[in-house]
Amino acid sequence: MNLALKTAQNFYAPETGFVHENKTRIPIYENLCFILALFKTKEKEEIEKALKLLEHILYFQNEKGFFPGYLHEFPYSYNSMEEVNHLKPLKQLLAFKSVIPFRQKLIHAIDKLESALKDFYLEKQPTSFNAYELLKEMNDLPAFTPELYKWCDSHSLAKAMLRGEKGEWLPLVWHTPSKSYVGPSFKERFHGHRPETTLLSLMLGVVPEKLELNSVEAALIDKTLEAPSFKAFKHEDEIEGYRFGILQEPKFAISVLDKNGPEHIFHQPGVQLLKIMTPNGSLVIEGNTAKSSRFEFVPGGVDLYLTLKETVEVDDREKQREISIYADDRWDIRSQKGKATLFHWGDPIIFEGDIPITLTLSVEQGQGEFATSIVRENRPSQIIQNESFDRAISLRTLRRSPDLTLKASFRL
Repeated sequence: MNLALKTAQNFYAPETGFVHENKTRIPIYENLCFILALFKTKEKEEIEKALKLLEHILYFQNEKGFFPGYLHEFPYSYNSMEEVNHLKPLKQLLAFKSVIPFRQKLIHAIDKLESALKDFYLEKQPTSFNAYELLKEMNDLPAFTPELYKWCDSHSLAKAMLRGEKGEWLPLVWHTPSKSYVGPSFKERFHGHRPETTLLSLMLGVVPEKLELNSVEAALIDKTLEAPSFKAFKHEDEIEGYRFGILQEPKFAISVLDKNGPEHIFHQPGVQLLKIMTPNGSLVIEGNTAKSSRFEFVPGGVDLYLTLKETVEVDDREKQREISIYADDRWDIRSQKGKATLFHWGDPIIFEGDIPITLTLSVEQGQGEFATSIVRENRPSQIIQNESFDRAISLRTLRRSPDLTLKASFRL
């Protein structure tokens, strides 16, 4: 049984006939992938099941032409930009002769969705990273900035590669030793100790340790790709005004991103200013409240300069925590003197795992006093919230000047 069908079977609810995210949430996109996987079996019984599901799904297209993210949200669609994802499985279904009973309905649904997406683009003029994908899927390219020709995350890159584009970027952003994406991290989440399954990881034949609903996207893939041969390098670039860097070594990879844009972009789960990946571990900086940051590769590692906001509520225990560094709990964390939960300011913090990583925090500009401790807490990008997978190095502000910049030095 292929991965897409195996995944669907694991999340399938016989009482509804749909794939479920949980007991009450029935996602449209994953069910379209499930339908596609059933068609690809070319078995009469499975195709009949797929046709029945397709008929149900098409009913949930609203008057504008959009589908809801989940069935219970109908007739509303809360994320118009993500609607482009529905086009991929819908268009692939047209290639099957067995879809003939619904062919005209399917063509009408695709045309209606494309029209709705085009109207949305022309009205909103979105500048987000999905805008290029939206236009490319429709083969309709009004004027837009050249930067949108590039990818900005593993999801956008995978979609481009399905179209036969951007394959030359793969050796840059895929770290073969750790089987992980290490390009700009705008939407990269974790499922337990590993990065979540994505279309890109599925294209490269990475099988998740535990089945994730995302794996049903494997239905979109006709043939997996060979992972690129490893080559050590350092690369710095800019995409849509965001500067990023990648350092790949045999035992680890570092991905860094300057913070120099709107807060709402950088504060959402899945945005990492720093990500260190090894075959059996990860360390990230995300969810922080720094006003801006910049990175600098140095011999033996990388330095991050984090400029904090002018004011901080030091009497609020949560808000006084301005920076958090998350490591999965397979790393041992200690000081130079041994295991510890509290650290003296400026003392090196050592992470021991596949490779040793030493973190040193210091004040680069301004004045301040901080308390540094370990707390057991999942990173914001963790999908599984009912289990603990991470520990955080928590940096709490006791007092500081408004013009303060911190320096976080990582040496590997």
